[in-house]
Amino acid sequence: MLLPIQPAQSSKPVLALLHGQMGIIAYDRGRRLARHMDPDQPIYGLEARGFDGLSEPAASVEQAAREYLTELAAAGAAAPRFIAAVCEGYVFALEMARQLAAAGHRAPLLLLIDPPGFPPGSAAETQITPAVVSHYRDHARQWIRDAVERLGELPFDQNDPRRLEWAAETAMKVLLSICRYVTRPYPGPVDIIATRERAEQIGRAGWPWRKRILAGPWTLTKLDCDHGNVFDDYAPVVFDWMKTRMRVGETG
Repeated sequence: MLLPIQPAQSSKPVLALLHGQMGIIAYDRGRRLARHMDPDQPIYGLEARGFDGLSEPAASVEQAAREYLTELAAAGAAAPRFIAAVCEGYVFALEMARQLAAAGHRAPLLLLIDPPGFPPGSAAETQITPAVVSHYRDHARQWIRDAVERLGELPFDQNDPRRLEWAAETAMKVLLSICRYVTRPYPGPVDIIATRERAEQIGRAGWPWRKRILAGPWTLTKLDCDHGNVFDDYAPVVFDWMKTRMRVGETG
């Protein structure tokens, strides 16, 4: 689902802003980001389909990435030069970048905000058993309940218990698609801004990110906070960093 946070009205490179692990964009954060960017900077949010109560989410990360790129093109947005992702949403950013490169486009700059220190498949491969599905369903239900209080505007009726249950099922399926995704080395440019613990895990030589993903140029910026307050207490720092890095990336 495409969300025109700041639709294209200039020739500036497009910034695509991806959802996190449950498939939902925090609308308020997108608007706050737009206020920090240049007024002619095109920004589009990308949210998993399925929260309308009528459809199902994409069956895989690969399928979702294809749909996101198709939606951007249909909206008249050029292939995104910058793709920003929050938390586990980084797998969708990686896959979009791969598909863009395969189609002959210039590799976008990936701006990853506090991704997990261990990518899917880092330890023992996850077996999607009924017990695992049940665990993720409970996790998604709790996340949706918390999101109603924490994120404000959401893509479903928060007062309808049936829609809340559908939203939780949709979020669970997005989470399962992430678990099934196989990460591979990515040769394009990647910028990461992460909380201290995750930054240490990401940057450590021989650990999964360095060994399995970061095959091209990359930077790592640390924030002295935890995952929960990256966007609450440190939003201006994150947004200013993104703005500066994007300006450099336009000519890099």
